[in-house]
Amino acid sequence: MLLGLELELQIANKKGELVNGADQIISDERNKGNIIKELSKSMIEIIAPPASELSDLEKNFRKEVSTAIQIAEDNGLVLYPSTTVGPESNPISNINPRYASKRSILGDYKRNLEHHIAGTHVHVDKLENEKLFNQYLIMNAMDPIFTLMSSTPFFLGNNTLKDYRVELYRNKIFEDFPLQGQLLDYPKSLEEAHERQEITYNQWMDECIKKGFTGEGYNILNTCWGPLRFSKKTIE
Repeated sequence: MLLGLELELQIANKKGELVNGADQIISDERNKGNIIKELSKSMIEIIAPPASELSDLEKNFRKEVSTAIQIAEDNGLVLYPSTTVGPESNPISNINPRYASKRSILGDYKRNLEHHIAGTHVHVDKLENEKLFNQYLIMNAMDPIFTLMSSTPFFLGNNTLKDYRVELYRNKIFEDFPLQGQLLDYPKSLEEAHERQEITYNQWMDECIKKGFTGEGYNILNTCWGPLRFSKKTIE
């Protein structure tokens, strides 16, 4: 079974202000394809080739992170791993047209809050048949561990004394869309888990249409921003 990691990082200048520096980092010749675009030009995502051994995954991942940090430093930029930075000083440029509909659905305030969130995603190869359902349940049960691994109490320079990334994402940004952003109850079957993700997609498409958008760019795999979802070959 292979494991993969994705690390989202905020890009800021030396004053701690978010900046649209993704293109500078991604286009650097030292990037061999494992530093990629994220939701805006003020963020990047670092990936490493999936590995079956944790030691190999860690080694490759550390190499990619070190490369990104060095590229950023050479461009006068700083990378932040979570919601530790202040308000953006310049307008943040989106990279995908579908995000216009997301802003319209969530509203400006909640969408702007989302720009302060960067997380760590774990991809685990799907097991086969009935093992996949048990795998899904176990990963659902491990949610408290994941939140401790990938969050911070700091937001806008203040210690909130709580797991702020989880609080912000699940209970603020997606408070009106539990299927899309919150930890859901345990499904009773694998079929129910798949059906629930399909309902999540259909519901989001309905919201797009209500706002005058076609829903272009969305599919059943990318309309769930919650802590657990099926991807093409993995559980994320």
